Amino acid sequence: MFDLSAATTGLVIAGRYELVARRGSVADGAIFEAMDQQQERTVDIKLLSPVIAANPELNRSFRRLANQLTELSHPNVVAVYDFGVATVGDQRLPYLVTEHLPGGNLRTIIDRGRKLTPSQAVVIGLDACRGLDHIHRRGAIHSEIRPENLVFGDDRRLRLDNLGLAGLNAAAHGLAVADLDINVARYASPEQALRQGITAKTDVYSLTLCLVESITGNLPFVGDTTASTLNNRVDKLMPVSADLGPLASVFEHAGRPDPTERSGAGELGRDMMQVASTLPRPTPLPIAGTGASLFESPEGLETTSELTRFRDPTGTMNVPLAADLDPSGAMRRPADPSSSVTRPDSTGSLRRPLDGSGSISRPRVVQVEDDAAGAGTDEGPRRPVLLYLMIVLGLIVASILGVVAYRKLATPSYNVPNLVGLQEGEARNAVSGNGWNIIVQSQQDDSQPAGKIFKTSPASGAKLKKSQALVLYLSTGATLATLPDIAGKALTDVTTQMQALGLVLTSTEQFHETVAVGTVISWTVPAQPALVAGAQVVKGTQIAVIVSKGPAPRPIPSLVGLTLDVATAQLATLQLTIVNDGEAFSDTVPAGAIVAQSIAPKTGVDRGTAVHVQVSKGQDLVVLPTLSGTITDVTAQLAAGGLTVGKVLGGDPTLALVSASVGGNLVSPGTQLKRGTAVDLTFTAPPPPTTVATAPPTS
Repeated sequence: MFDLSAATTGLVIAGRYELVARRGSVADGAIFEAMDQQQERTVDIKLLSPVIAANPELNRSFRRLANQLTELSHPNVVAVYDFGVATVGDQRLPYLVTEHLPGGNLRTIIDRGRKLTPSQAVVIGLDACRGLDHIHRRGAIHSEIRPENLVFGDDRRLRLDNLGLAGLNAAAHGLAVADLDINVARYASPEQALRQGITAKTDVYSLTLCLVESITGNLPFVGDTTASTLNNRVDKLMPVSADLGPLASVFEHAGRPDPTERSGAGELGRDMMQVASTLPRPTPLPIAGTGASLFESPEGLETTSELTRFRDPTGTMNVPLAADLDPSGAMRRPADPSSSVTRPDSTGSLRRPLDGSGSISRPRVVQVEDDAAGAGTDEGPRRPVLLYLMIVLGLIVASILGVVAYRKLATPSYNVPNLVGLQEGEARNAVSGNGWNIIVQSQQDDSQPAGKIFKTSPASGAKLKKSQALVLYLSTGATLATLPDIAGKALTDVTTQMQALGLVLTSTEQFHETVAVGTVISWTVPAQPALVAGAQVVKGTQIAVIVSKGPAPRPIPSLVGLTLDVATAQLATLQLTIVNDGEAFSDTVPAGAIVAQSIAPKTGVDRGTAVHVQVSKGQDLVVLPTLSGTITDVTAQLAAGGLTVGKVLGGDPTLALVSASVGGNLVSPGTQLKRGTAVDLTFTAPPPPTTVATAPPTS
């Protein structure tokens, strides 16, 4: 991926397209939502690899492709409005301007864990086939059909996106089959695996894989690597299962390994339309990024939406099949939807005929007025006749009321069983013998997965008579939550907000210089990193947030031996302060340098912490005073000068001092010595003893 650091929001491409927000990546490039300042409309702009613009041949290929794309006009193919080469920073980037498609794509739906019903897959598949049939008839091949490139607009219609960009990107980087990204290889055809080149039917094979995955939730032939994934599909038939229903044979034909035996896009579309008549009406399916549903109609057009009916509004698949011709060769018309022919419903019972709007036809009620003609005014002779008539009428009414009361009392009642958690078919089978009128309503619900009943009306345990209505509420999946913008909010508030939305919050802490402690720095949806605030996700989705721990701790440097100015500058770069606590003597640190600090080096402290220091005054020296007298006198003199008495080297301490020395060296008054130095002393020697002659003894 080339560096798009220069392509930021607010950048204007070609003097008119202002980038609003990055929406994703495509073909070694990026997709941005942009504002067309001239047309005053929102568009999508795709910035492609600069390698294309730098290579003359690739640049010509890009322009040929772009010209072809601008000439395509079909409701199921992304419209390309403009193209060119723009300079972004020091790079020349080819760009395509297309219609804005905020409805997400099929990949988003699959990644949510949602499975399509066969009916829903037919609607999506028909739109894709119409688009493919259109481009194939014009000699173009998409070459990279996968769920990411099946996108929806805000009108809920599917489009084919990124036509031809895969081939252009492969040419730009010299990619071979073995170089395919695993996500691309998952939807590649057997002929691509065998390096036999691609055809229009390559697109059909890839589309079939997408549709099978959307219904079953499993993608066939996937291996651990690109090579194994490609090899798994060579000479292999498309695996089909009962989950596909009547589409199994259609997909088997469209997914054959030999492209000469495979359906084309038009043929696949017509096969699906034939199967559609046997399928139930598709239920709503939410599209990521919008609040609308794929099969919902715009307000006011509820009965005319083309997406809710299986038909081909584009007219590109109108080649008759043999099965559509009667023996005379004329086209057979589809059955009249207002026909009174009854068909079995899912329970096996016959449904009442539908009227043209799809509603259940009901008996016509004709109001009959009383005939007052001939009413006479002569009451005399007619009174007995009128009386008899009133009596007879009363008896008839009483009889009718009696029959009604009897039938009402005789109508059997049954307890409504607990049907919550069952599929619709299972629920119908459970109550099929009770004669109830079953009504199904589909709604989003958090308590049951899609396709399961989450409640009934009346509720379980209630009594319900034969022919009365039992409403089954069928879940279409969990309700959606709109992602709020939580950056800059306190984690405590965000936690409460996420719980209220039914989302799962996980947090990690990170130091930050400007964001306060306990505040959200950023957030993402791990399963769908491209989602931004305003997008919708199913409840239970994990939201990962990064929370500020405040500024990172500052490691205290060693300040001893530095001057006060140098130490102050060092601490300032760490956003710390210094406090001078005064001077102190030091035998090792020269005067003027820091001799002590209050916090040991390498200790981590908060930003703004104050470090106390002391500055050296150098060694503590004193002057040797004049010494004289006896040991008592000299001791007092040394103490007054900050010195102490060392050893007495000789003489009589009670006599006068002769000399003083330190470390064997004589010292004289005025010599500077360290305070507390021990001074050795020598005193006057005592006189020699006197010998007295002893007188001889007298005799």
